[in-house]
Amino acid sequence: MLVTPWYGSNGVGLVVEGIAQSVRKLGGTCVVLQIAGDGWIPRARRGTEGELVISVCIRTVAADSATLRRLAAKLRHVLANSVLRYLVRRFGVRVAHFHYDMEQYSVLHRMCRDAGLQCVATFHGSDLVVNMTDNVAREAAAVRLGDSRVITTVSHALQKILVDLFPNIASRSWTVHNAIPRDFMESRSAPSADDRDIDVLFVGDLIPRKGVDVLIRAVKQIHAVIPSLSVVIAGDGSQRQALTALAEQLGLLDVVNFVGRKNRIEVLSLYRRARTLAVPSRAEPFGLVVVEGQASGAVVVASAVGGIPEIIVDCQTGFMVEPGDAEALAAAIVRVLADEPGRVSVAVAARESVLETFSPARMARDYRDVYLKATASVS
Repeated sequence: MLVTPWYGSNGVGLVVEGIAQSVRKLGGTCVVLQIAGDGWIPRARRGTEGELVISVCIRTVAADSATLRRLAAKLRHVLANSVLRYLVRRFGVRVAHFHYDMEQYSVLHRMCRDAGLQCVATFHGSDLVVNMTDNVAREAAAVRLGDSRVITTVSHALQKILVDLFPNIASRSWTVHNAIPRDFMESRSAPSADDRDIDVLFVGDLIPRKGVDVLIRAVKQIHAVIPSLSVVIAGDGSQRQALTALAEQLGLLDVVNFVGRKNRIEVLSLYRRARTLAVPSRAEPFGLVVVEGQASGAVVVASAVGGIPEIIVDCQTGFMVEPGDAEALAAAIVRVLADEPGRVSVAVAARESVLETFSPARMARDYRDVYLKATASVS
């Protein structure tokens, strides 16, 4: 049973969807328990490949809340526990796999243990490097981790942070890299296709961590060398207005096209049109956008941070630069755009590498091994 706040959308939700569908393809049984922010009645639906997804609300209230609110919270928990017990009986669930650590999991974690399930926890990024800066959150997480048979992270870099924070779980911690979403696996666009009319593409949230300001400053330098430069920034976020103002200040509004947030089909189309994908992040737990771009035939130029060096072999399957260095980012992108045969060669090598190393089937097999570890020696 996969427990998640998101399913089929954003980075975590896409990864969980990939696990659910791939585990089923391996012949395993997998159901999804999605945590809803509000509501009373559990709701069931089918995912895109027939997987069962049930939404429940386990929101708690403060102990000194009004009686009615406390009764409402109790009812939500009773309903969630009933759903959990039903899934255990109906599908023979043995493992509860919690994705993206969050406060609401404490109640459900206890329910799972009371139902005889073995718990697995996976950290995806900000749940570890941001949320754990709060002492109360870290102490609550420590209790959940103490009762989890296996704890995984999506990169070795994130695993190091985990073990530094919780040294006592080192022997129970593993890394399982994320996989390319299935729709990108099926992309067959040629790296040298004539319709690759976007020179530089960025896909992601417009927030400080993603380093889009660094990219815009780099674009100023690239444009001086390549006057016909075409840049597309797909995404939205708290910095959009400031980034638009920066592009205007640098005289780049005719060069940089802010297209807003796009759905999955639209994003895939942008990848297929891109010659390079810029990932100028200041921090990146894994870098799902990197494998998406590589699978789609774009050459990735990225910051050497977090899990990205675990994906890219520098100068062979992509290019890496130091985070925050606009000059180095510009030079790397110019190098790629100025050599089309070389760009295609790197794009082909990158696609072959990620299809083998970051396939959904590989991720499912790795998590199958994790589940076997979690249930080993359990009667």
